[in-house]
Amino acid sequence: EVERARGAVLGRLRALGVTDLEQHIKRETVYTPETWRDLFNLDRGSCFGLSHTFTQLGFMRSPNKHPSISSLFFVGCSTHPGSGLPNVLLSA
Repeated sequence: EVERARGAVLGRLRALGVTDLEQHIKRETVYTPETWRDLFNLDRGSCFGLSHTFTQLGFMRSPNKHPSISSLFFVGCSTHPGSGLPNVLLSA
């Protein structure tokens, strides 16, 4: 599966005129959903948590505080403010 995806990407780039990319590749690292699951304990390897549909953006995301256990808060993927926050902080 990884090799097929790699071949498809390189084939598309060749079709766009990038014909010599493969000979310049010195090192490759492949991250799969299993990698994300094993390294970061992410549910089914989903690095972004919930889908980014309109109903799961901003204030419409699930609340961070449990509705009946006052001292239980949710953190990480799928929480508000969401998956874009790390990128914002990295660019600051």
